[in-house]
Amino acid sequence: MVHAGGRSFEVIVDPTSLPPGLHYAEVVALEVDSRERGPLFRLPITVIKPLQVPLAVTSAIGSNGNTVVGNSNGNGSGVGTVSLGPLSFAPGTEFRTFVAVPPGATWAELTLRAAPYDTPKLFLIRGTQLRPESSYRQHELRTQVTLSGGSEYLNSLRVCGGATLELTLAQFWSSPGASQLQDVELSFYGVELSSEGSSGQRPGTDLALEGAELAKKVLVSAPTWSRATRIKPEAKLTSLHIPLRPVEASLEPLTAERDALTDGRVVYRLLLTYKTTLSEPGKFKPSLPLINKQIYDSLLESQLMLVHDGTTKQLLSVQDADPESVSLKKGEVLLRLILRHDSQELLDKLKTMPLIMKRNLEGGVAVPVYGSRRDAILAAGGSGAPAGEMLLRAGDVTPLWLGPVPEDKLPKDATPGRLLTGRLTLGQLKRGGGAAPHKFAFSYLVPPTPSAPGASGGGNGKDDAGADKSPEQKLDEAVRDAKIKLMKELKLSDPAQAQLYDRLFVELQAAHPNYLPLLLEHLRKMDGLEASGRRTRKGVAAVSIAAQAVVAAVDKGALAAFLGVKAGDDTPEYRKAKKEMDELKAALVEALSRHVMVLLDEEELGAAAAEPEPEPEKAAAATTTTTTTTTAAAAATADGEAGVSASGDGATTDVDVADADANTVADAAAEAPRPPTPVNGELVGELMQELRKWVDTSSDPSHLLLHAKVEARAQRYAAAIKALDKLLASDDKAVSTAAGREEVSNLKHKLYLALGWSHWAALEKDLQAVRFPRELALI
Repeated sequence: MVHAGGRSFEVIVDPTSLPPGLHYAEVVALEVDSRERGPLFRLPITVIKPLQVPLAVTSAIGSNGNTVVGNSNGNGSGVGTVSLGPLSFAPGTEFRTFVAVPPGATWAELTLRAAPYDTPKLFLIRGTQLRPESSYRQHELRTQVTLSGGSEYLNSLRVCGGATLELTLAQFWSSPGASQLQDVELSFYGVELSSEGSSGQRPGTDLALEGAELAKKVLVSAPTWSRATRIKPEAKLTSLHIPLRPVEASLEPLTAERDALTDGRVVYRLLLTYKTTLSEPGKFKPSLPLINKQIYDSLLESQLMLVHDGTTKQLLSVQDADPESVSLKKGEVLLRLILRHDSQELLDKLKTMPLIMKRNLEGGVAVPVYGSRRDAILAAGGSGAPAGEMLLRAGDVTPLWLGPVPEDKLPKDATPGRLLTGRLTLGQLKRGGGAAPHKFAFSYLVPPTPSAPGASGGGNGKDDAGADKSPEQKLDEAVRDAKIKLMKELKLSDPAQAQLYDRLFVELQAAHPNYLPLLLEHLRKMDGLEASGRRTRKGVAAVSIAAQAVVAAVDKGALAAFLGVKAGDDTPEYRKAKKEMDELKAALVEALSRHVMVLLDEEELGAAAAEPEPEPEKAAAATTTTTTTTTAAAAATADGEAGVSASGDGATTDVDVADADANTVADAAAEAPRPPTPVNGELVGELMQELRKWVDTSSDPSHLLLHAKVEARAQRYAAAIKALDKLLASDDKAVSTAAGREEVSNLKHKLYLALGWSHWAALEKDLQAVRFPRELALI
């Protein structure tokens, strides 16, 4: 009779006399009077006695009286090595053994030597260690190899010292014929690492490099049982961590019938929203270290991560408990995390749970490692020899200095306070060469950004130039710059502000007729008018005259002469001259590109206004490149000095504009755009020819959209599509917004129609629903 509290008994197992290997036994309970009825219960007992690795050389007197050197287990192998051969195999047979990994061992090298046999055999190899709170896959070697008779195979695997290693060898079932491995050797090696001042009980766990320290001292040692081990320190940062906190949190019960649980329990859903802006494109992995990598043993019912493009709301990736890397472009990113559980209190505590965006650094950032403090200090000044290969014997301890980290190699998103992680490789394989599989993890905390060098000690060109100016000149320049700054802030849609803008521009132009920043700001203001004002004959003329004024203010001959010669010595005078010439080139390129773009937009507007209303089935064939007679011809004869009134009450021009002839527009059945009129074609062609002298419009991301429109205008549709594909692959500001990307997609759709590629056009149109959703994906 067993009472409610149950009964217990002790079982003592003495495995000391058991040989190494796997052993199984049972304690069975039989009824005394009815043994024939079989056991009432069984208590299984499994004992694994691992093979001990020899850690010291022993000697003994042989039968012939001579001294024989061997190991404590008598297998004749070296220190830290166990020999398991010879082993015989047949198809489907396997050999399994357990080895006690020596304390301090960090990797093992496996050597297989095949005996002579006829046909090659396929062998499966598996080495596994179990660690607390870790999946066995994180500490496992699983591979296969085809061995010919008399061949040798080498491999290595990471191991954890003090834990049992299960090693399994098997001949594949479809590999016919018997075989034999003449020798199987497993050799252990170890390299331990700790930072100065640490406890040393968990080597490598406290290896954190703070950027403000520049360099960190670490101690590398070899176990006392270890043989001589070669080390070659190499460190590399491989990942950037971007921590995020939720910007929104929503906790609500799920009332749908499918979400109902038994006994009236309710399932709650927590929706967390994260946002960030990336400075560079790359591969990022959204990680939640506390709850990731758990499925059946997870406390939560489920977890779901949705990654969106923050600009277009496009759904880029859907992930669960096992995060994956996703390619993200420069710009805004939106992440939504959904957690479910029947405990409202538990989910309420997770409302502020942080998320880590781990960016994979392509190629990594190499971190120098030095053998002495002196070399580390010299490295901070630009010299110093890194540590090379060295030899560690049993019990040796040697110091190394990690850093300084080259800050100019860090990614743009590595702002002060963020963490980068990487790997430090030390040990070298005894046989076969190369780095050992075990690597030490370390982290790097980004220090504050260094301030820009001051003007003391020689100063810069700007300060030197201002040193010779009188107070009146400095005051005049300060007032001029203040007025230009105010002009940037004025809104031309407001009549009062537009009138003030006209007065300031006329005043400044009279006082500084060829001042490039003023002319460039006026061009941007004219080109930035609202569509209702810019896409008119007066608006096109205003942009054209403003662009010509900028071009006239640039000495193209002097600019070409400076850029056409080899760069001079890196002196303050040369840097000042180069900066000025770069500004002149940028202004010239901007003026030419804005001039061409406004002419193309005006042509498109004129063509759209002159076309009759198309039939529904023919409307899809219309393209943005249909051209007509332009009103911008007057811009070619403008003198570049006359101002254009932003409010309509100021100065006017003598531009004589011809109205667009509606009869020249193609009918609705035409699928390809018409060629440009001769006058406009010559003007756009001349401007593009001049622009291409200074910039390659077919490769520069900031001019790819213009290049595509010009190519489409010339009916080179395939070249235009190629330029648009390059633009979409870049991070240019033209595609940094949803409207910009949608405009490019619409242009591609029309180009496909012009080529007669109806299938591609339909696909491009269908993909717009995915790329530019009006709302976020349902969850």
